[in-house]
Amino acid sequence: MTKPATTPAPLRLVRSAVKPCQETIDALTQLLDLAIRGEVTGIAFACSVRDGSRFITNVTGRCFENPTFTRGALAFLQDQVATLQHQLPRDGPR
Repeated sequence: MTKPATTPAPLRLVRSAVKPCQETIDALTQLLDLAIRGEVTGIAFACSVRDGSRFITNVTGRCFENPTFTRGALAFLQDQVATLQHQLPRDGPR
């Protein structure tokens, strides 16, 4: 005789244990302070969001107005990130 199919337990939402990153908060606060003083006139950014599988990008101000300059700045950032990636242990995250 075949066992009757069991009903799976209902799914429930669980709050993420991700805590705010103080380093990120400090960097954004510094950028905001500089923007308020007129030192930062535009930004081009990519940021990760909570679940780690998505990201947000945007370009504002002078970075939007001068895409050639911005592409150069982003190429420099890409080189910095590549250097960080090469410094990771071989068995670490990629």
